[in-house]
Amino acid sequence: MKGLLIKDFCLLKNYFKIPIAVFVVLSVLSCLNGGSMASGVLIMMFMVMAITSFSHDEYAKWDNFILSTPVSRRIVVSGKYIVSVLLILTGVVISLLTSLMVYAFGIDVNLAEQLIVVYFVTVISFIFISIILPVLYKFGVEKGRLVMFIICFTPMILTTIMSRLSLKMPGEDDLWLLPFFIPALLMGSYLISCGIYLKKEF
Repeated sequence: MKGLLIKDFCLLKNYFKIPIAVFVVLSVLSCLNGGSMASGVLIMMFMVMAITSFSHDEYAKWDNFILSTPVSRRIVVSGKYIVSVLLILTGVVISLLTSLMVYAFGIDVNLAEQLIVVYFVTVISFIFISIILPVLYKFGVEKGRLVMFIICFTPMILTTIMSRLSLKMPGEDDLWLLPFFIPALLMGSYLISCGIYLKKEF
């Protein structure tokens, strides 16, 4: 397991510079106009890095190699989920520390708004990962792009439909309950991915 985690982080180490650079630029812009988009963008970019690791593995035919070793398929899947969670949490930690440092230096930013953005983007990132990882295991990165596109636009489509039908939209209180469902969602996603990967031919 440790080797799988080190492999993914070594593979992605060159990509860490991109979200950090974008985050620095957006942070400066946010400080100038009082916005809070930088934190959310950073977390999303770290989440996308988890998907990038799948792309590299597929290109290098990593699965063919790792499955020729004694490592079980469940361990391989577990490694991907752990890496994905760690990447998202890395983005969260950097965002929170930066927001607190900026606030501590007396720069005029809305700290409460920053924290709310971090909270909701983190929840959305975990939900997205829970949905997309089984899709990547089932269809691969290339074929899974269409599904990712559909997933991204589904909330907007559902919101439009609910609005047209005059259905009640989830309230703010409902949204604050979402984190309690994240562990169950991740576990369900993991079990589905294991089921797919155990049957997959390489």
